[in-house]
Amino acid sequence: PAIFLSFYKNLKEKSNEVDINLKVRSYKEFLSDPRFLQAMFAATFGYVVMAFLMTATPISMHFIHNISVDKVGIVIQFHVLGMFLPSWITGNLVNKFGYSNIMYTGVFFYILTIILSLFEPTFLNYFISLIFLGIGWNFVYISGTSLLVTTYSQHEKFKAQGVEGIPDVGGE
Repeated sequence: PAIFLSFYKNLKEKSNEVDINLKVRSYKEFLSDPRFLQAMFAATFGYVVMAFLMTATPISMHFIHNISVDKVGIVIQFHVLGMFLPSWITGNLVNKFGYSNIMYTGVFFYILTIILSLFEPTFLNYFISLIFLGIGWNFVYISGTSLLVTTYSQHEKFKAQGVEGIPDVGGE
């Protein structure tokens, strides 16, 4: 094995090197980029809405409306399916219709969730609304994070992610 390893050359090493002479935008410049703001807002909004509603649902179902724990579990299981199952096609949908259209579709599913929540608190309403919540999260969060990585260069990724991993040549 040592003989074979002596011929090994790591080709990824050079691609990971960052030229520190390249200009890295300041935080102010990142925050003045409308696409960066859209992506950041979409990902944040998608996560916050989903986390709030998903966390409150079991409490509301079981403790307020006396729905059995078994049924609460079913609702949460299908919610999780709604969150991750669309991922098989979300990337293709983003490529076909664009980031913004998929974000708006996700917001539409959030609105459907809220509208369903205004009706009688039955198992079926919780079930459908939580599936819509999961699909809404998938569309908003996936399209937002996918858009985010298109808003900065390879040499700016640490700054864009909020980590001071690269010397700040761009100021601030």
